[in-house]
Amino acid sequence: MTGTATTDRTAEMERKVDQLTKQIAFLTEQISILVEEETAQRRRRDAMDELMTDAMPIISHGVELAIALAGEFEERGYIEFATAGIGVVDRIVTNFTPEEVEALGDNVVHMVGIVKDLTQPEMLAVADRLLDVVQRQTRAAELEPEKAPGLIALAGKMRDPEIRLGLARALNTFKAVSASETSVAHDIAETTRFETETNDTQGGA
Repeated sequence: MTGTATTDRTAEMERKVDQLTKQIAFLTEQISILVEEETAQRRRRDAMDELMTDAMPIISHGVELAIALAGEFEERGYIEFATAGIGVVDRIVTNFTPEEVEALGDNVVHMVGIVKDLTQPEMLAVADRLLDVVQRQTRAAELEPEKAPGLIALAGKMRDPEIRLGLARALNTFKAVSASETSVAHDIAETTRFETETNDTQGGA
């Protein structure tokens, strides 16, 4: 019996030693993991500190430059202009639907195209000549009597070749504008008819 009891105590001690060894190994592994994580975090902190140390002069210079530019922009009126622009955008967002804003954008693009065409040298030359003529006619009108000329006087002016040529050019211009408007109206009507037929076909399907 004594030998059996001794053997049982020895087996129990070995079992407890094995459990203790496993627990120590687990704790050692956890400590190693914690040490590695702490080391990695310390490295990241050191890298961040180094980055901030290197970046601070650049950031400081950028802030100083921004302050200098802000003063210059304010002096030139850029900030006031930008503030007014924000107000315009706010009013557009408040008073227009998304569809209206989209249509407005399309119209702005169209207007920019018109302005681009008007700034061509030949168009500027025409506008300059037209402005000169209008100014000369305005000065001449100031010297003419206020009474409107009669039909006979107007008919007499038709003998002037320059007047007939100018009238012919004006009529040709009106004709071209009318033809363009007619073409646009026809295109709109055709587009509307096509969309209506398409919608009817899809609705029937």
